[in-house]
Amino acid sequence: MTRILRRGCLAVFCVGVLGYLAADQRAAAAERSVWPFFAFDNAVGRDQGLKPEEQAEILSQLGYQGIGHTGVKNIPELCQAMEARGLKMFSTYIQVNLGGSEVPYDPGLPQAIEQLKGRGTALWIHLHGASSPSDALDDRAVDVVREIAAMAESSGLPVVLYPHVGFYVATNQDALRVVKKVDRKNVGTSFNLCHFLKQQDEAELKGVIEESMPHLMLVSINGADSGATREMG
Repeated sequence: MTRILRRGCLAVFCVGVLGYLAADQRAAAAERSVWPFFAFDNAVGRDQGLKPEEQAEILSQLGYQGIGHTGVKNIPELCQAMEARGLKMFSTYIQVNLGGSEVPYDPGLPQAIEQLKGRGTALWIHLHGASSPSDALDDRAVDVVREIAAMAESSGLPVVLYPHVGFYVATNQDALRVVKKVDRKNVGTSFNLCHFLKQQDEAELKGVIEESMPHLMLVSINGADSGATREMG
């Protein structure tokens, strides 16, 4: 799973959370190697211009196991800074535009995938193009995600869909629909607590996670209130 620091967005490489919380200290230490816990880069000075070395130092001091990056720039520098402290770049957040005729992703993505070869970093992609699903846009999504997945496979990288309020893949159900159509071993989905609570009732949480489990690769968690979460900011 992956977690964030600021006002609560953090992530983990997958779903051992309940077992993790219930374990004693020794078991928890072992669990951390199975379910590494990392912070999003916007929690450690991305928008304030912190250098990779400064980000790595903060994460190391706080006990996180690495970072979730954004985009395709500065990947070698960030990886070097993380690895020098025994940390890892666990993911990078990639925008994919399904509408229009332009290239659907950053032209630097193929080079970034090559730079990440062998590191297991997840390409955490968010899909744009419409606010509601359609067969035509699903077909486009399948083609583009398969294209990215083929490049990623050659470098040993997973491709993970990121459900986000207002995007084409907004909910876990949207992500599962696309993932099942893509039907590639290195393509999966993620669960984002913040965006789940903004769109669905708390009572649906267990069912959504259970439904996602066969394809779940990342989990983003954060501090959250109970109640009318869809009306909250």
